[in-house]
Amino acid sequence: MNRRERTGFIDEMTELFRRNDEFRLAIAPEGTRGRAPHWKSGFYHLARAAGVPLVLGFIDYPRREV
Repeated sequence: MNRRERTGFIDEMTELFRRNDEFRLAIAPEGTRGRAPHWKSGFYHLARAAGVPLVLGFIDYPRREV
């Protein structure tokens, strides 16, 4: 997948939020399962476009807690 190419993902997810009374989406902020030096901004643009709140959380891998 070429991440520089527009795929319509934000529009697609925004439509899913609008069509469903209850819809939850979890996204790794780095955009990958590995560590990255900075967060990608797609999750922010999606929340703004869909008019939904952002809830931040974290995973403590050694303790296996969210």
